[in-house]
Amino acid sequence: MLEQVETMKHLIIWSLAILLISQSELFALAFDKEKLMVLDPLCSQRITHQANDYQNKRLWGNVGLGLAILGVVWNNSGGLGADAKLGNLTQGFTLLTTGAILYFTSGDPVIQKDTLQNLDLTGIEKEEVAYSILKYNAARSEVTRINSSLVLMATGIGYALLTFAATNASPSYKDTLYLSSAIYFVQGLWYYLNPGQNEKDMDKIDKAVGASL
Repeated sequence: MLEQVETMKHLIIWSLAILLISQSELFALAFDKEKLMVLDPLCSQRITHQANDYQNKRLWGNVGLGLAILGVVWNNSGGLGADAKLGNLTQGFTLLTTGAILYFTSGDPVIQKDTLQNLDLTGIEKEEVAYSILKYNAARSEVTRINSSLVLMATGIGYALLTFAATNASPSYKDTLYLSSAIYFVQGLWYYLNPGQNEKDMDKIDKAVGASL
């Protein structure tokens, strides 16, 4: 019976690893797995760090933003009638409650941390699964970054072309749109050329363990 449990445990471990690996074309095909144990911090510790970082950052992104918007709505409601003021406050309250719910909802980094802990792994097995999770996160971060940058650059180019074709628009308005198109394009180019922290960290890990692509 104990042997069957251990067999199932290994199947779960490698099923998770294969699932994560298959979603990333950047997964290292060969590396010295023993070197995972000498990384500082360990891959499993990095998973915890990513989860904590996610929880800390979403405080302002969700609850903080909702409170800020609610405050703006309240301050701008002084000259409005009772019905309009109530309407603005209910909209602000909706944003606040939505942000609060999202804050207390587990995101991917938290789920990944909890899943890794619940597997009750130790040693190199735990670090291999953690490495797979980090590899997947880095690959997904890269795809998201590139897609977002292409959208921004395409938006900038599109704005510029449409503004150039609009011969009847006023010069001052066209100048404003040209400026907007430049901002979109430059922002997209910056995202395209600057990898995220997850990608940078993964590159360092691969170099440390001798991963080859």
